[in-house]
Amino acid sequence: GVRQRVQRRGEAVGLLATGLLCSTESPFQLRVLLLLLYSSLGAIQPACDVFDQLDVKHILLDTLSYLLLDDAVRLGDTQAAGQLCDAILQFCADSESQVPDWIVHSFDKFTYSKVAEMYRFRQRLRSSHQFAIARTEAVHVHLQAADSTPLEAEAMLRSHSSLLALTLLDDDAADKLRSNHALGAVSRWDADGCSVLAGFMPSSCRSSAHVINRSRGEQLQWLKVRSLVPHMLHAVVNASAAQLHPLLDSFASVLDAVLPAQPLTESGALASYDAASWRAARLLFDVSLAVLRLFAPDASDAHLQPAADAQPQLADAVTSSLASVSGLISSIGAHLSETFSVPTRDGVAAFNAACLAELHTFVAQTLSWALLLDQCWAKLLGTAKKKKAAESAAVEQVRAAVHGFTRDTLRPAFAAVAALLESAAAQARRVDTLFDPAAAALPSLFEDRSVWDSVVKRLDQ
Repeated sequence: GVRQRVQRRGEAVGLLATGLLCSTESPFQLRVLLLLLYSSLGAIQPACDVFDQLDVKHILLDTLSYLLLDDAVRLGDTQAAGQLCDAILQFCADSESQVPDWIVHSFDKFTYSKVAEMYRFRQRLRSSHQFAIARTEAVHVHLQAADSTPLEAEAMLRSHSSLLALTLLDDDAADKLRSNHALGAVSRWDADGCSVLAGFMPSSCRSSAHVINRSRGEQLQWLKVRSLVPHMLHAVVNASAAQLHPLLDSFASVLDAVLPAQPLTESGALASYDAASWRAARLLFDVSLAVLRLFAPDASDAHLQPAADAQPQLADAVTSSLASVSGLISSIGAHLSETFSVPTRDGVAAFNAACLAELHTFVAQTLSWALLLDQCWAKLLGTAKKKKAAESAAVEQVRAAVHGFTRDTLRPAFAAVAALLESAAAQARRVDTLFDPAAAALPSLFEDRSVWDSVVKRLDQ
């Protein structure tokens, strides 16, 4: 059970920490394993402390930053994830600007072999898989840090327009990427096919930075998924159906390739957290495209302008999609409510660190994207209403569906999350020593009820 798994990991952390204290050589592999165990417990801050002790800098950022980046994103430590992404991007930018000087210096010193070496080094960084990951996840981190309003999101996306332009990954660009990850830092802990990390590496809620136990094809597919989201948000914020349409087609195609078709069981229970979360995102963007076609038709793209007889089908699609999203959000919320706590030895409920990543993903991805898109829809609906144009029954149907989604799904979901996170923080503070890493892992945002209350008030308006 959960209790036994956490106890095993706690014992492993204790053994490794003791070994490092007694060692005069500070073995690298022990620190790597301790870092991964902390991350598996949801204790991202201790994991960051161990990563700092590894002294990863310069070229090691390209080969070893994967050890922390995915878990920092997955567990909601935007500061650690942002700093690591910025360090990777800065190293690559500095190296790109310095390589010409190094080549000139090599010619001056008649060390011609260094010229070819410097050229290969530059090509290695330009095609680095980790560099592409850092570009993509940096945009996501900045989006999470920004206030979830169309104005703030638009300002953030515009301020990172050059970075955003580089994140979109097509098949040709993906084929040119090369992995420089030093995966041996983890795989050498496998003995006779039995890994000491077996069962310690949860597979759900992973970002594009997760490269352990993923094939190259899966890595590139998830990088495509994550790279498409900021572009689609940018298209919706700018009310451009022409931009959103091809992006959404690519997004749906990649998701179909990497996720199971059914996120829920026949009884409505959660079958796959990732499938439910990303299925909800796909439906939200489907609704966005339909709303844009109805309320902000693009004169430059005739096939996206709905004819009068097509409006009822669009309205039915919006209503159906929003109903499906509401069902998925309800199922995810029920799943989190059931799994967010476990009994301790004395029978007192304690926060379950195993669901910390799912909790963060639900807040930072499903609900935050839904809130941002919902406000974009509301803005379009408000603009259309001010024009006082005669509205068809289909337009009225869409207006009612969007308002119903805000009132009956988003507002209750944020209110429930506020109560859930407050309860989780309180439980994490009273747990026994085996759960201390989980208590340390709770971001301050999760403990601040006022943040969620302000979101609920905004939705009330």
